[in-house]
Amino acid sequence: MIYKKCLSLVVAFSMVAGMMPAAVPGAGAETLDVPLAAETGITVFTGETAVQEPAAEEPGLLPAETEIPAVPELLAEPDAAATEAESVSDGVLHSYEEFLAALQTADDGDTLVLGAGTFTVTGNDQLRVQTANLTIRGQGADATILDTGAFTVSAQAGLLVQADGVTLADLTVQSSGAAGISAVKITNMSGELLRGGRLSGVRIASTRGHALNLHGITGAEVENLQVTQAGKCGISLANAPAVTVRDCTFEGTAWADIGIMYADNAQYANPSVLTLQGDNRFTNARCAVYSERPAAAPGGADRIVVPADSGLILCPQSSGQWVALPAQAAQSVAVNETTGFRFTSLADAFLAVQPGETIRLTETVQLAQTLSLTGIRGVLDLDGHAVEYTGQGTYGVELSGGTELTIRDSAGGGKIVAPNRVVKVGDATISTTGTPASLVLEGGTLESRDTSLNCAVAIYANNTAVRDGASAVPCKVTVHAATLHGGVYLFGEGAELQVNPGAVLSVNGAYAISGNGTKTASQNCGDTVIRITGGTITQTGEEGGAIYHPQDGVLQISGNPTITGDSGIQLCSGEGVIADITGGTVRATGTDRRDGKTGDGFIPDGAALSVVNRGYPGGLPRMHITGGSFEAASGFGVLAYTWSQNAAQDWPEANQYLVISGGQFANDPSAYLAEGFRVTGSGPYVVSSAAVSKPEPTPEPSDTPAATPAPTPAPTATPAPTVTPVPTEPPVISTPVPTAVPVSAAKPQTAAGKPESTATPQPTDEPALVILPVSTELSDGKAAVIVPEEKLQEVVRMAVESAQQRQTIPAVEIQLEVDETAQAMELSLPMAAMKELIAGDGATLTVRSSLVSVDFDAAALKAITDQTPGDTLVLEVSQLEPTQLNAAQAAAAGDFPVVELTLRSNDVLISDFQSGQARVTVPHTLQEGQEAAGVVVWYVDDAGATTACETSYDETAAAVTFVTPHFSKYIIGYDAAAVSAEPEVQEPAAEQPAVEEAKSGGSLPVIPIVVVVIAVLLAAAFVLRKVFRAR
Repeated sequence: MIYKKCLSLVVAFSMVAGMMPAAVPGAGAETLDVPLAAETGITVFTGETAVQEPAAEEPGLLPAETEIPAVPELLAEPDAAATEAESVSDGVLHSYEEFLAALQTADDGDTLVLGAGTFTVTGNDQLRVQTANLTIRGQGADATILDTGAFTVSAQAGLLVQADGVTLADLTVQSSGAAGISAVKITNMSGELLRGGRLSGVRIASTRGHALNLHGITGAEVENLQVTQAGKCGISLANAPAVTVRDCTFEGTAWADIGIMYADNAQYANPSVLTLQGDNRFTNARCAVYSERPAAAPGGADRIVVPADSGLILCPQSSGQWVALPAQAAQSVAVNETTGFRFTSLADAFLAVQPGETIRLTETVQLAQTLSLTGIRGVLDLDGHAVEYTGQGTYGVELSGGTELTIRDSAGGGKIVAPNRVVKVGDATISTTGTPASLVLEGGTLESRDTSLNCAVAIYANNTAVRDGASAVPCKVTVHAATLHGGVYLFGEGAELQVNPGAVLSVNGAYAISGNGTKTASQNCGDTVIRITGGTITQTGEEGGAIYHPQDGVLQISGNPTITGDSGIQLCSGEGVIADITGGTVRATGTDRRDGKTGDGFIPDGAALSVVNRGYPGGLPRMHITGGSFEAASGFGVLAYTWSQNAAQDWPEANQYLVISGGQFANDPSAYLAEGFRVTGSGPYVVSSAAVSKPEPTPEPSDTPAATPAPTPAPTATPAPTVTPVPTEPPVISTPVPTAVPVSAAKPQTAAGKPESTATPQPTDEPALVILPVSTELSDGKAAVIVPEEKLQEVVRMAVESAQQRQTIPAVEIQLEVDETAQAMELSLPMAAMKELIAGDGATLTVRSSLVSVDFDAAALKAITDQTPGDTLVLEVSQLEPTQLNAAQAAAAGDFPVVELTLRSNDVLISDFQSGQARVTVPHTLQEGQEAAGVVVWYVDDAGATTACETSYDETAAAVTFVTPHFSKYIIGYDAAAVSAEPEVQEPAAEQPAVEEAKSGGSLPVIPIVVVVIAVLLAAAFVLRKVFRAR
């Protein structure tokens, strides 16, 4: 039977002998086609040869037990004066005999115009249309009536069309034939599809059969059709790959307003695609449209495309069949934002969803059974509503079979609640492997009401002992600006968790994040990946911890997350994998309760971070800390010890497994310092490089603190690119004065005490440079702009094409026009254009403004693009006030100005350029008594430790330039001791650039392609005129 739940909402449907078994289109079906039954053959004699035609259908999904009304006069007769009028020589056919004769002699493309009156058929097999592109037009549905009575053509219909491109318009067709007889049928018996065909302004009444039957036709259009009565369906479709129904009205239909039929034979070879447009009025209370074609049929299920405001409620079945109910038939709880269909359940909504479509809740939903999604790729928008699981299962939602689900909450306040665990990602168990799945949380809340495990998300990947190149099962959960009231648990190879800025994880129980350390000959729950770049993670409850990591795998923490628990992080295994902590705050609020600990599981040591040698099968844990703050009420910012026989013991080799080269701690971490580092202070204890007294540099970190994302402004008008003229003389190039760089353990030193240059070698060929001027919009002191995708793409393509012609590298320069009062800058770049740029071998990008200039080399561009998750890359530059720094950073900066540069996409920071570099120039004025050689730029981390950058100062431009492999916070300082060293002077060669004018195309005006020497590009550093001047 058709989907029982949906049908029960309207009326009970019964099945009769000869009906087809029910079937429904599968998930992903977009159009629906419902054949009513298998058809048997009837041999019909046309006078020449016998033609095998399908018999009338009987419904499979819907009942045949429909009371057939008496056959009174269907429509009022027109005025007597207009009835059966004699023919006249005015080109209009006024009698049935004249019409029949014209029909039999018509040529391709003819138009037959019927006059007002009733044209009554006098026998069988008369109204057969076999002339292509014929038009039969009346004087209007009220004026011209074609009455076929009980007569038929080939026992199929009162009017049978068997030719391409036939049009019926402005008339009424009425039939009182038997149950299998349609009033009008357009079909082809040869098996080939008819092409085209149109009904416009036609009224149809059929007492026993379908009003209009379209079988074996594609490209048909039906508009302004009025069905006044149908013993079966208003419109019946089958084997119809493209039919459009527009602005039609259905009344008095017995089975449904539209039905799409199916039988397992060649005459149903193709699935039907029904497109509804305009204002179609469905009045059948139990079924507007249905399809009987199963997804297993050749070509798959039928599809239906509806306007967003259709109000139709789709009830799909896993078989591929479906029913579309009228809006008044049932209460819907969700709508497909793409198709416009509404649904009475979330299960139905996801059964019909196509990849990338969004299901939006319109009401609060209660789930009595677990919502199991397999092979689904779509979005659930809670839109401020709740999904409440009331069943007895372990999980409220389960994802498997390649499902990729994104949950967002556009209105705020939406949540998914379960009495036990909320979501399971992957269908493995604790000892088996399974299928992949992924969950991205962009908003809303997952809430577990379980008071023991308190689990919001469980990730199950490969938990068998098999480990080879193909054994990992990708099961990933990414948390953005969403809230989880409950922990996240990871099991097995392929299980991955990423927590980003804006995420909130809170648990009143054992752990906020945890794995399982089981590793035997048949089971391995390790090889997990946990990456935390921001957010807030909080655990409450005694003898638990924020993060418990007993399994082998990767734990990486960077940016500025806040991690708080009774104990903070406990790492008990790692099998040689280094877990890097480069930033953030880890805080332990509990006390040391190790004395009472027995057995396996978490050790309540009260430490912000503890690395414990327990002899676990995953191997000894390894941790490398390069930054971050570790606070503890117990006084244990960091601990490393052996746990044996329910007691803590000394671990003599601990400094081989816990290595610290940055950060600040509640206790003295001297026992774990990397070579060349030292501890200063005592509250907190700060780790920094031992090489320099002021400022104190540390090795460059692999990541940087996260920045609070700023709202992206609306796009502003972009001025046309301008042509750079060819200079008649080589340009004048100012010579930057290199400044001395304080000694740092992180860089090789020359005999003079300066670091060796780390500048990326520039290509010797002249790059093909295209310049794009862009205006910015000032708001609250920030100059911001979104570069239009089409503009940047055009510029990139011109640069790439020119570079290919000249056998050189492409270069793009964006020149920003910035208000002189601006205090910060934000530039949004479309990633589609950026990806086109890096496709050009060796491509570079320059951003130039009066506030800042940045040159990204090819390696940096590729690294940035590879790490960008969204469609837009945002570059932001600002000068920080002391109140925007933490205490350690403010102390390191003193009176020197601090500049922050960030790159982000979808609130994910992109700070590491890997092997690439960026050259940054900002305005800076020397103070009285200072010399250019003393200016130096230091990177400063969260702990206040600093690392010197390669720096030069241009006195002519009053600007400082530094080179960096990542973006973060930078102090523009001064080191008087460096002035005595003889500076090295690099004279960039001046060379006349070549200029190529690009012709205007589309909306993009002429854009110059300027080929210049890289040295000129680097020396003409950007000016950050006012914002970054020394205070």
